[in-house]
Amino acid sequence: MYNRFLLLLMGLAFYSSLFAQGNNNFELVSDRPGFCNSAVTIKNGLTQIETGIEFTKVKYIQDGVQFEFSNTGLFGTLVRLGLSDSFELRGGAEYLIQSKKEGTADETRMGLDAIMVGAKYQLFTSEKTFADAALIGEIYLPFGHPEFRPANAEPKITIAVTHDLYGPLSLGYNLGTQLNSDSQEFIHFFSINLSAQATKRISFFAESYTEFAQGIEPVFYYDAGITYLTQSNIQADISYGRKFSPGSEYWFIGAGVSIRLPN
Repeated sequence: MYNRFLLLLMGLAFYSSLFAQGNNNFELVSDRPGFCNSAVTIKNGLTQIETGIEFTKVKYIQDGVQFEFSNTGLFGTLVRLGLSDSFELRGGAEYLIQSKKEGTADETRMGLDAIMVGAKYQLFTSEKTFADAALIGEIYLPFGHPEFRPANAEPKITIAVTHDLYGPLSLGYNLGTQLNSDSQEFIHFFSINLSAQATKRISFFAESYTEFAQGIEPVFYYDAGITYLTQSNIQADISYGRKFSPGSEYWFIGAGVSIRLPN
C-alpha cells in the first residue's frame, strides 16, 4: 500500500509539472512536514496542495498487559488558496487506519478524521521588519468516523513566526491553543523549528513540539527531516520523530509532497 501511494504522489507531481502554465519566481513555502506551520501565506491566485502519509507506532505495558497502537494516516491533505498576497483560505482532512492490540485482542477501525477549515493572515514580512509572522485560525468540525471526529467543533489559533539567521539557517516557532471538546479545556502548544538550506534544492530541519494544559503534565515530541525541491513548484519531504515517553515506545514517520499550482 505504501509503495502504491508513493507512486501516486510522484505521478501527481509529474502530472502537475506537465500542465503547469508558466513559471513564477515565488519561493515554495510549505506547512509540511513537521509540527511548525510556516509564517507566510501563498500568493494571490495560487493554489497549494500538501499531502502525504504518516505511520505512528505506540507500545507500552500497563498492569502486566501489553498495549500496541498503530495509526496510518493516508492522504493527509492541506489545500491552501491564495485570495490575496496576505490572506489564504485553507482546509484539510485525513483518512485514518487505526489498529489496537490489547493483550491477545485485536481491533481495527478506519475512516475519515475530523475535517478542518480555516484561514491564514500575513501580519508582517521580513522585507519590512525583522521577521515573517502570520496568524492562523482553524476549526476542526465534527464530521468523519465517530471514533476519530471531535464531539463538537474545536477552534484552534496559532501565531507563526520565522527569523532568518546567519547564512542558510532560519528559526521558526509556533505558539497557540486548541479547544478539546471532550474535556472542554484548551490545550496549549509551542513548537520551535531550526532549518538549514544545504543547496538550492535540499533543506534539513529539526524541531521540538510541546503540549501543555492546566493540571496536566507537558508532553514533548521531537522530529527531523529533509525536503527536496524537485521543481520550482514541487517539493518532496520525509521526516521521522519520537515522543519523549520513558517506559514506552512512541515513534512516527512520514513522507509527502507539496505542489503549487500556477494561475
